[in-house]
Amino acid sequence: MPRSSPLRPARVAGLAAAALALLPACVTFSLSQHRLFQEPPPDRVERLEVGGELAEALELLGAPALVAEDGDGAILTWSWDDGDAMGFNVQLPLGDSGSVSFNWLDTETLAHRLRLRYDSDWRLVQVIEEGE
Repeated sequence: MPRSSPLRPARVAGLAAAALALLPACVTFSLSQHRLFQEPPPDRVERLEVGGELAEALELLGAPALVAEDGDGAILTWSWDDGDAMGFNVQLPLGDSGSVSFNWLDTETLAHRLRLRYDSDWRLVQVIEEGE
């Protein structure tokens, strides 16, 4: 029975170098982070008081992203979003005929909203914080 020759250190090093030379062309990694709009400063949100006037909220927080009717009153909404993602792609060439690839992506997005409910006299009735 023929014996297989043991792997010599030089041969292992050569195979490792060849594998490393091909690796950058075949594997890509990605990391990303995003932020859409800006969160109203928490210390300013804390200063809002039920019964307060609309002008006070606009002065503290700036313009809302959305204003919607709510019965005789309205709901003003400030929204923002942040998230991150990481992933990788492995692509294996199949000679001249093309390639095979595998993609993996892990993403997490956190959407937040601050909603202020006002009555028909534009007095603050309720502060609703979502997505904390």
